[in-house]
Amino acid sequence: MEEVPDEIEGTEPERRWSFRTVLRCMLAGLGMFAESYFIFTTGQMHGIWRAAYPECWATDESDPVCLSNSDCPQIFGDGGPEVADSAECLLVRCNERTKLILSGSEFIGIMVGMLVFAYFSDVVGRRVGSVVVSFFMLVGSAVMTFTPFSGGSKSGIFTVFTIGFAILGFGIGGEYPLSSVSATERAEEFLSASKRGSYVVTVFTMQGLGALVGSSVLLVSVRLARVKVLDCSKSKANALGYNAALLGRIWRSVYIVGFWFLLLVILYRLFFTDESAAFSRRGGTAKSSLFAKFRDLHRFYFARLFGTAFSWFLWDVCFYGNKLFISSIISSLRTSDSLVGEERYILINNLVSLAGYILAILLVDRIGRRNMQAFGFTVLALVFLLVTLFFNYLASNSTVIISLYLVTSFFGQLGPNATTYLLPAETFPTEVRSIAHGISAFSGKGGALLGTMVFGLMSTRFIFLTCGLVSLLGALTTGLFTADVKSLELSELDKWHEEKQFGKGVTSSAALPENLSIVERLRGQATAAGPLYEPAQELSDDEADTPTY
Repeated sequence: MEEVPDEIEGTEPERRWSFRTVLRCMLAGLGMFAESYFIFTTGQMHGIWRAAYPECWATDESDPVCLSNSDCPQIFGDGGPEVADSAECLLVRCNERTKLILSGSEFIGIMVGMLVFAYFSDVVGRRVGSVVVSFFMLVGSAVMTFTPFSGGSKSGIFTVFTIGFAILGFGIGGEYPLSSVSATERAEEFLSASKRGSYVVTVFTMQGLGALVGSSVLLVSVRLARVKVLDCSKSKANALGYNAALLGRIWRSVYIVGFWFLLLVILYRLFFTDESAAFSRRGGTAKSSLFAKFRDLHRFYFARLFGTAFSWFLWDVCFYGNKLFISSIISSLRTSDSLVGEERYILINNLVSLAGYILAILLVDRIGRRNMQAFGFTVLALVFLLVTLFFNYLASNSTVIISLYLVTSFFGQLGPNATTYLLPAETFPTEVRSIAHGISAFSGKGGALLGTMVFGLMSTRFIFLTCGLVSLLGALTTGLFTADVKSLELSELDKWHEEKQFGKGVTSSAALPENLSIVERLRGQATAAGPLYEPAQELSDDEADTPTY
């Protein structure tokens, strides 16, 4: 959503990439960078919290503990005498509900934000929407960063932290449709339609860069602090032998970096961004009620909305199920230098993922979105099913398991992770573009939530089998329901939408067979020339705002 210099306005779109184009992408992707920085580092923080607050997080009986240093030693299984003051135990323990809510607050905030801001930005515009989204992200990060951890119960303190995480998630949820839709509309202001995909995926790549930077900051912080197991006899050692105050400074310093970055993001969006030309050209979409938007999506675009939403759902089910399995592998590979070893592994994984993002930029406009997504799902299905077939051998070889996980990370970013973000932003007209992306993204997070809940009840082998079958279904869904409009001008989608709304004869190239999904072609929506619908009387205002389903 960056400002377009005066000298570019009114000129023909650039035909090749330049340094200015890359800079535009980076500026447009600032929100996605911040989103992934916080989400990925918070996932990694659990290891830091387990070490810093063992009575709250670490209950594994195999963990080495300095029971004499604990205020509540009896929670570590068989160790230690009971403490004299039970109130001390209540202060340091965290109930399971608190930890469960902390994990779920991210999903709840993100899913609600996706729907709220998807509609909000279709009404007030992309620029205003991005500023409001940044504000919620900034407030949430402030609560997370500056939550006091001295005094009070740890359970209560993490409850406050959870509230901040939910507020951050609410803003992050809005960032998904806003950043994708804005980038798609901005791309055509200075690039040809045939290069639009690479621009949007480059914006999305800022997510991978944010994850990499977050992992790097955390790893460097742990390294510089020289975190190691301390002698239990030392005064600063906690129940696990770690210096809790030192670890507290580490995770706060990581969040502070993200907080200051978000402050810069909101200032940039306030003073240096303008509205996209596509939204301005439509004069805003406030004339259409929420029900009217859902009506149009149901009547005219149900097949492609099902394709974008269900594909994203399946991808996140598979992705989070895979994440769940690999976390147990990392835990089993811990050494005495566990914190550094775990953060180093995650950093390597993020590097491999970033390579997948970059290759997606190079290929998305060459081979098309539909082909790339179907290919990614197919590779994932093959890997997961092969692991299932040879599971007994691979389970005893952690190196092979991790290598295969890196393969899924690479092809996941190359395929469905990039395309599920791009497709909803460019296959719908301006009138319903943001709400369609919000619904698709919401569906994706629904899949992520399902994966985290259900896969935890499955055996490891069955998780891989399920991921393989889900990926196959993703490839099939992509092939049947996904429309690939890689060379279509967005204005043609708006023209097609008007023709559909008012029953005019179809002249838009959006109805050409190559721009439709297979299901849409089978339903007779394709046309090479001539009308798709017979001319009909224009709908009245009351009829236009009344749902037909």
